[in-house]
Amino acid sequence: MRNTLHIIPVGFDFERLIQPISQGGLEADRVILLRAEAGDESDSTAKLANRMLEKLHEDFNRVLGAEVEQRSVADIYDYSGLYVFAFELFEEELQAGNEIYVNISSMPRTVAFAFATAADSLILENPDYRGLLHTYYVSPDDYVILDLVDVLEDEKEFLERGLDEIEQQDIKDRIDNIEKVLEDVREGGVTSGAKEMDDGLPYVEFPTPPVTEVSEFQEEILDYLSQNEPVRSISQTAKGVIERFSPKSSDSFRSKVQYNIEQLEENGYVSLQDKGNSHQVRLTKMGRLWVRTHYDTESD
Repeated sequence: MRNTLHIIPVGFDFERLIQPISQGGLEADRVILLRAEAGDESDSTAKLANRMLEKLHEDFNRVLGAEVEQRSVADIYDYSGLYVFAFELFEEELQAGNEIYVNISSMPRTVAFAFATAADSLILENPDYRGLLHTYYVSPDDYVILDLVDVLEDEKEFLERGLDEIEQQDIKDRIDNIEKVLEDVREGGVTSGAKEMDDGLPYVEFPTPPVTEVSEFQEEILDYLSQNEPVRSISQTAKGVIERFSPKSSDSFRSKVQYNIEQLEENGYVSLQDKGNSHQVRLTKMGRLWVRTHYDTESD
């Protein structure tokens, strides 16, 4: 039985690592939380990272019912080591029959780029993994650290007024304000919330680059789909392409359309979804990106 696995490098964030699953519609049977290899546990940075790790582990397991595992990454700035680590981890899980989602929102960019590149490389080497290995990013709704900067700037101005002008209640209010922001960082990390992104979802998936180039005939199919998707079946797509680009219908032309749609699906540009006795046809994210960066430009 195929499991849905989320691999999540953990930094100083909480909500944007859990919201794609708790509120964004993604499923998770298993979760692997990746943390930086332990150093000085008394360091404030390590304490915050550990706090985020503990909260994520508890909520994924207790609230969302996912099986949770923790693993350590030796050096979060060693790109080559991270790439090999990610490639081997992805391959192991895919060979076990699992579908993988990789959240690259947290940890340094070396981790994000290494993991995203490893995922793309693995799919290019093994096209059967396309559709089973997903890389996605979640944008924060707010940066709590900016609130902290604002609070500190206010406090600096306040203290510069001189102690003789400061009322006791003013001091108490200021202390409460600082404590609130610090508590927000302790409990939720340096960001808060997850910003609405593609299609109203709180995450954006990075599509894998296609394997082959697009033929001129396939360009026409992609352009037709971009203006008419979703199309309820392959035969309906063929009919639409025939009406648009061919003055006469023929079995050979219809077969040509169907063959090229299947090729476009295999290469990651088109998605075929079972709908009763037919296959609904729509562009994948990469298909839409291709139309935007190629066909639209050429048509101007």
